[in-house]
Amino acid sequence: MLMVTVTLPISTQNHARAIEIFDAHLPGIHDMPGCLSYRMVTNHASPPYLEVHQSWVDQASFDSYRADPVFAALGAGLKPLLSALPETRVYTAEQLSA
Repeated sequence: MLMVTVTLPISTQNHARAIEIFDAHLPGIHDMPGCLSYRMVTNHASPPYLEVHQSWVDQASFDSYRADPVFAALGAGLKPLLSALPETRVYTAEQLSA
């Protein structure tokens, strides 16, 4: 399993618009083959940011998501709202017990 965390530095005044953009794309992302979970959380730290937590069955399903037009549209919508470059962390995980 692949676990991905993306930290998006988005100023407080742009949070509502960023959430609207995520909400518009979530159904298509959740329906993608290999998507186990995809959610966004808001952190009001200083500076504020949004964080996206994703789980994918494998690297191939994550790569398919990143090649999909939905990913491009999501990025195009969010890019103008960023106050700095996003940070992406990718982890490989295995379930130890059920």
